[in-house]
Amino acid sequence: MKKRTIALFLVFVLAAALLCGCGGGGSGAKNSLCTDETILSKLKNDGTPEFVLDGVYYALPAKAEEFLKNGWAMTVDDYPDREVLLQAQERVDVTFAKDGRNVSAILANDSLVPLEAGKDCSVVQVSLYVSAGELPENYFVTKFGITPATSARDAKAVLKDKEGFKESSDFLYLTQKADLSTLDVLCFRSGKDSASVKIEGAGEFIYRRYKPLEEKAKEQAEAIAKYKAEAEAGSLKDYAEIITALDTKMTVPFASLKGTVVLKGTGNYEGKENDLIMGQDLSLYAVEDASGQIYCIFEGFVGSDVLKLPELAEGDVISLWGFASKITTFSDGYKAPTVITKILEKDGELIYLADDLKTK
Repeated sequence: MKKRTIALFLVFVLAAALLCGCGGGGSGAKNSLCTDETILSKLKNDGTPEFVLDGVYYALPAKAEEFLKNGWAMTVDDYPDREVLLQAQERVDVTFAKDGRNVSAILANDSLVPLEAGKDCSVVQVSLYVSAGELPENYFVTKFGITPATSARDAKAVLKDKEGFKESSDFLYLTQKADLSTLDVLCFRSGKDSASVKIEGAGEFIYRRYKPLEEKAKEQAEAIAKYKAEAEAGSLKDYAEIITALDTKMTVPFASLKGTVVLKGTGNYEGKENDLIMGQDLSLYAVEDASGQIYCIFEGFVGSDVLKLPELAEGDVISLWGFASKITTFSDGYKAPTVITKILEKDGELIYLADDLKTK
């Protein structure tokens, strides 16, 4: 009986020891960070948005060419079957694929000229979403050895004392101040069945989202049509009413003002109105409509903006939409509305559009 009691006691002690050595995040739990010194030696672990992917080190922003030359194929997410030409400061979502594995990214044109979405554009953000066990060990490693297989506990342990650390819901962040935004140099989430990692090398919202030219053209046409309709609805047709309204400091919309350029005059503005700068050099086109009335089309500063029209010649027939809030008085006492142009057409063709009506 005594031997049996001792045997049972030993079994109990052994079971207790096994329980203490596993689960529950105790001190004996396995470290889930990358420990491969070859990989870890590639990481700077400073403020650089960085990672090692399939053994290759990347720092963002990085040229797409760096991914392509390492065997990754790139597809533009929403436009896989067409050429995508990014204007300066435009961005688009892409996917890099290799050996059946995908990495999501944001591609941006950070140059001053249009670029085809390809090797010369910059990858400014990379995101990885994986199920548990989906990737080979250490396939994707970022700061301090964090991988998609790293536990939330281990990730927090190495990040919590770092500058820019913050925690929100299930996500851990390392942030960094940039010129126009705060970057998520690292955003990490580890769940029971999946994990996500985001590395941000530039604020995505400093870039405009890409739209095909036909979509931009449609938006542009809609903006022009809307402005023309609103100007038409508020415009005055009687010349005497226009002058009276301007004399009382009203702003008068102009719609479909059609006339012939009769001269261009220059001078020095000596008025005191707030929206025109006193003392500035300016030019005015005088335009005569079919009834013989004269209108002046203004060029110069409006507030802090410069209004510069295409060169017009005497005899040009134009149509314009815009507004007037001032009167030009000629030396003989004749008063003419001074029109600020928003839309200008010559011979039926659009030749000028104000910046606030342009599709960005």
